[in-house]
Amino acid sequence: MQAINAKYKLGQEVWKINWCNPPTWETCYTCNGSKFVHIKETNKQISCPDCRGEGGRSVFLSSRWKAGSKLTIGKIQIEQFDPIYSDNKNRVTYMCKETGIGTGSVHDQNQLFASLEAAEREVKKRNKTLEKEG
Repeated sequence: MQAINAKYKLGQEVWKINWCNPPTWETCYTCNGSKFVHIKETNKQISCPDCRGEGGRSVFLSSRWKAGSKLTIGKIQIEQFDPIYSDNKNRVTYMCKETGIGTGSVHDQNQLFASLEAAEREVKKRNKTLEKEG
């Protein structure tokens, strides 16, 4: 059986990429973002009835990958299974100081990168794949 090695070491700083659905701001078509509409008959301005005086709204278009925050490795977890259990995949996960060790978030190795530049390259690659599939 082949040994599984962790890619990162305790105390190492890494960058995480996240799957997210960021909002996009859409300007209100009625007031054109001014937050008000002008009533000609009374020569008054009132809050735009379509955007309720907000000037627009947040629209969620599509999910994508995004480079996240810098984390510090605090715990390494390696799961290795006998090949006869084909449903179980070997995996390496990490817990980080910033997100809690022991009772915090578990981060998969394939979402952690040694530098922000490497994380951003992977984000571009994964989002490009999404565009091709979509």
